[in-house]
Amino acid sequence: MVFKAKWLFLCLLFLNLINFIDEFLCKNDFIPFFVKL
Repeated sequence: MVFKAKWLFLCLLFLNLINFIDEFLCKNDFIPFFVKL
């Protein structure tokens, strides 16, 4: 049960991260910075 809860938490965190990155890409010109790396 605890193991499942941990996985659920990780999945939610991952989705949240993707959403955050998506918002970041929309608001800023992140691509040119990314290409520099």
